[in-house]
Amino acid sequence: MGSFKLAIIVLVVHTLNFVTCNNLTDSEIFAFDVPAEIQDEFTYYLSGYDEDGAPIWIFEGGKWDIRKYVEQGGKLYDAMDIFIDRMYLTFRDSGLNSTGKQFVGIGDMEGFNIRQAGHVKTVQFLLLKYARFEQIARSGSMKRAWVVNANPFFERVWQIL
Repeated sequence: MGSFKLAIIVLVVHTLNFVTCNNLTDSEIFAFDVPAEIQDEFTYYLSGYDEDGAPIWIFEGGKWDIRKYVEQGGKLYDAMDIFIDRMYLTFRDSGLNSTGKQFVGIGDMEGFNIRQAGHVKTVQFLLLKYARFEQIARSGSMKRAWVVNANPFFERVWQIL
């Protein structure tokens, strides 16, 4: 099993140059006009606040068809990339502006399937987005995060991340 993980990591790192993420500033990300299709596809929402006043954000990542946009490339791929970064920044800013001074994140991975987990470029994109999220979390703006409804396909990707 360890050699399988190593092989996946080597494959992902080897081809990492084929999947790029944006280099926009935070203000450019917020100013970007995201197409309605992307907003509809990549749902997230404010669920409420915890006892300290920290906003609780839920993103339904298991329902997201990331592979579709990775395969397409082009403007919708770029919009997806920017929109996910905007989501992270929204989480961060809402936390910093709350009485709790942090946010809580819940990733609902119900529906994540082999179609997503078995596509190298999609996994590469997820790795890059995870790294971006980790930057936000390390800044101290994230109080806590949970992943719910994780199935074996997502658990494998999570192990790689």
